Amino acid sequence: MSKLLLIVFSILFFGNSYGIQLGNINVTSNQNSLFDAEIKVTLNQGEDIKKMNVSIASEEMYTSQGMQRKPIHSDMSIAFIDTNIDDIKLALKSTKPVKESFIDLLLQIESPKGKIFKEYTVILDAPLP
Repeated sequence: MSKLLLIVFSILFFGNSYGIQLGNINVTSNQNSLFDAEIKVTLNQGEDIKKMNVSIASEEMYTSQGMQRKPIHSDMSIAFIDTNIDDIKLALKSTKPVKESFIDLLLQIESPKGKIFKEYTVILDAPLP
């Protein structure tokens, strides 16, 4: 029982210590097309995306997580889209078509409160005919 309480406390404490939370990824592209995806962002009160830097994690970080960073990761751009206070998203786009059927993404966000990482595995639908 005490282990369960410790786990719940850790999730609540560390989950609220950072000012940003990333939701599910919504991919609108297929294999062999330009990558296009959005991620809903939730900020804690008083946080400012202008003080945050978001990027695809470094090759060293991929390696440390047992993941492989591929050339498509270097081709991808990632930026905040701030449509209004309650609707902030991250946009991920590539300038070259994605040949793979799936992509492992490791996002890194730096803020005044520190760094956070979020991993996504994206399975792309087959190419359109």
